[in-house]
Amino acid sequence: MLKVFCAGSRMALGSLLTMSILISACAGLDRDYYGRLSATSKYNSTESPIGIFLNMTKDNAYSVPKKDRDKHEQCVYFSLDNLFMGEKCDWYSQDGSTHGSVKVISQRQQGSGSCTTLFNSVFHKGERVIWRDTACRSLGSQWKFVKR
Repeated sequence: MLKVFCAGSRMALGSLLTMSILISACAGLDRDYYGRLSATSKYNSTESPIGIFLNMTKDNAYSVPKKDRDKHEQCVYFSLDNLFMGEKCDWYSQDGSTHGSVKVISQRQQGSGSCTTLFNSVFHKGERVIWRDTACRSLGSQWKFVKR
């Protein structure tokens, strides 16, 4: 009887721990488009609580500092507003440890507005992450990013 109680208690404790980690991770997410950026892409494929915890730890360890995320975001909006196809915007952190670039790879008319596709690259802590974004806007409106 005692063995069953102990085993059940460990499972309940593990479930509570896993749930609290997931809730706190979700509650701490920024809601801006560039609110969170990590330079790692080497996550383990896992469903175990330990594997999920290790992936979250790796993501946090390679998280790009907010001041550098802000520089990248400024470069994105500068590129959308000012650059032509093939041109790029480069940025560097003050200490040189993090840098990135945004390159305009296509521009097209869409209805009464336009869409621009960007190629993004960020290098942080020896890791590089690259991705593509597309943003569209109508005349006089703000840029809206198309879901990835």
